Amino acid sequence: MKKLYFLFSVIVFAACADNDSVVSPPPASRLLTVEVGETPLTDDVNASRRTAAATTTETLASFALYYQNDQYNFTKTGSIWSPDVVNPWPVPDDSKIDFYACNNGIYVYNNVAPYVAFTMDEDAFHQKDFLVATHKAIAYSDDNGKVSLTFDHACAAVQFQICKTQAVNEKTIAVTSVKLKNVCKRGYYYFDSGWALGNMDDDRTDYTLTNTSIDLTTDYQLLPCQWLFIIPQLRSDVNVEIKYTIDHGAEQTKVISAGTGSWVMGRQYTVNIRVGSSFIN
Repeated sequence: MKKLYFLFSVIVFAACADNDSVVSPPPASRLLTVEVGETPLTDDVNASRRTAAATTTETLASFALYYQNDQYNFTKTGSIWSPDVVNPWPVPDDSKIDFYACNNGIYVYNNVAPYVAFTMDEDAFHQKDFLVATHKAIAYSDDNGKVSLTFDHACAAVQFQICKTQAVNEKTIAVTSVKLKNVCKRGYYYFDSGWALGNMDDDRTDYTLTNTSIDLTTDYQLLPCQWLFIIPQLRSDVNVEIKYTIDHGAEQTKVISAGTGSWVMGRQYTVNIRVGSSFIN
């Protein structure tokens, strides 16, 4: 009886050992991850040497990544980008696919020209930069599912500073309001070709650039709104309205051009406003 029990134990052990040898771990999941960079804004090539140095505040803290109509959301904590859920690679094979990303606006997919419908906040004091990125023709095997993204600034960043000229230095001039008028606030950013501006009346707006009175000196002072993000457009279509008083008199208004040329995507500009003798009636 003892011999039969021993033989049965050996058979059971051998069967278990044989089963263990054919069990293999499940294949590694094909996950989608990202590596993120950002192209810095560049200075306007025609910027004055007298322009005060300044840097815009980084606003890229989250973004949406798109493959066709599939959306993947990522958020930054410290220096780490994390998805809101674990994302599998969107296709089962190793074919080349295209990704598009943005941190704002409404993404619209089509087979010809994906784009983002974007409207800039009308409050100049609470705007956020609009950034976009693409990575085309990437397969999972290219970098084990890692999608490298370099975000570009889709808008221009514009700051405004004001002073009075030496010719009117004897005058006490206080600026009570500065507005940037007739600015196109709405457009469509096409990832392959760039901007198309909205052409309806309500696609344009005015931005209030200061909410406090400013006593002018002959030194430039930055307006309180700091940086204004503007969809690339012709400066000649835009005006600056300035309300001011001279020697504590009645409020006056003057409208001047915002300049020539265009505000270009990815550049930062400083608009210098000089209040001189032409402001004095």
